[in-house]
Amino acid sequence: MFSNSSTVLATAFGFNAVFFEDLTFSLDRERTVKLLNEMVKLRKKGINLKYGCQTRYDYLDDELINLMKKANFVYLYMAIESLDENVLQRINKCITAKQIKKMLEKINKSGIKQGVTIVRGFLGDTKESFEKTVNEVYELKPAAVFCEMAKDYQK
Repeated sequence: MFSNSSTVLATAFGFNAVFFEDLTFSLDRERTVKLLNEMVKLRKKGINLKYGCQTRYDYLDDELINLMKKANFVYLYMAIESLDENVLQRINKCITAKQIKKMLEKINKSGIKQGVTIVRGFLGDTKESFEKTVNEVYELKPAAVFCEMAKDYQK
């Protein structure tokens, strides 16, 4: 299985952590559950690598967070983009600010650290909406915050 391959490579080269550079690690829930269960088995065998990944709040749930913790995930990276409902709707985020905050709090309670991205300059973003996002993210206390400017890739 994939986890065995990454674990063999990591341990062979003396690494102590693996970050899955997969745009949405938990997009395929069935694959993710299988992978996490294999990682838990490896941990029970004494292979104690630390793991991290990039995913989305709307592709996580309590079961996945618990499995990630059991597998020794110590870091998750996700894009909040904004905590202003109007901005989230304009960018078709498909998740509400309330849902994002609730999931962020659950992950914090699990002990898994989070890095989050907020974005300035989306259509409809204002100084006030961005300040609201910054202040609310500050209160949620992620391990790291990355700030980006919105990009328009249209010609």
